[in-house]
Amino acid sequence: MKNWSITSNFAKEPFKAPELKGNFLQGHVYGHSVYPDGAGVKTSRIIGVVDCGDYKVVKTKNSEYRVYPKDVDLGAEAAFPNYYERLKEMVSCPE
Repeated sequence: MKNWSITSNFAKEPFKAPELKGNFLQGHVYGHSVYPDGAGVKTSRIIGVVDCGDYKVVKTKNSEYRVYPKDVDLGAEAAFPNYYERLKEMVSCPE
């Protein structure tokens, strides 16, 4: 995924129970089985993040996405320096 960042549904659903709220990955996918290269997507809720050294794997219910530090959305990086390194702490994954 390129130009990726994390988004949430907190503001859209203020009365939803905290355990039902989630974080989502958004960006442009390449090599996806369903979407054409460069398609903008917002995933289903993130359920896990695995550090694989040079990249991280963001897991959702049905898919896994590789994210690399060079592909972070520039706006996200400007607002939150070291965005890639902070990925695991930004995402609250269910136990």
